[in-house]
Order: sequence, then structure tokens, then C-alpha cells
Amino acid sequence: MRKHFYLVVESEKNPDREGGVSIYENQQRPSSKNEQTVHQMRNLETNETWTKTMVSLGYVDFEDEDDYEERAHEKMLEKLAEIDESHLRDAGLDPEEVFD
Repeated sequence: MRKHFYLVVESEKNPDREGGVSIYENQQRPSSKNEQTVHQMRNLETNETWTKTMVSLGYVDFEDEDDYEERAHEKMLEKLAEIDESHLRDAGLDPEEVFD
């Protein structure tokens, strides 16, 4: 069971998500690990669109849903440690506090 992790740097629709990590079943295109990319998002029910700037943290393969629930937070922190600290700052985070 593969999960793709993304640091949300900027979100037009949900600014409160900035600095958070979004986890998706599928890779969000375009995306490259450790690079900021702008994604066009759309609500399929309302057809509302907005942009979201994210940094791909890569993916993790989990054995099953239980494994995902047990290790997702630990893997998220590992993935955040693999990217440039400038992306954390751009998302409004203090790198020292993230890994404290």
C-alpha cells in the first residue's frame, strides 16, 4: 500500500493547511521530490478550482492499513528531514521545532 507525502507550502483555498503534510494514494502531478510545484486542484462535486503549492516528500510503502496507522507519523518526520530546510521555512515552519 503506497502513500505519497507532500508538504503544503501555500493553499489558496485552505491557508490553515500551510505547513501541514497531505498524504495521497496517488502521486500528484507534476511533482519531483524536494521541489516546490504548483498544483491545480478541483472539487469534482462543485467544480471549484484553486492552486496549492506543495513539495513532494516521496512515498512510503506500507504493508496494510494497520501498518500505515502505526508508522505514518514516524515516516512523515523522516520524509521531512530529507528535504531542504528552505521548503520548511517557505511553509511557515521552523526546522528546529519540526524535529524537536
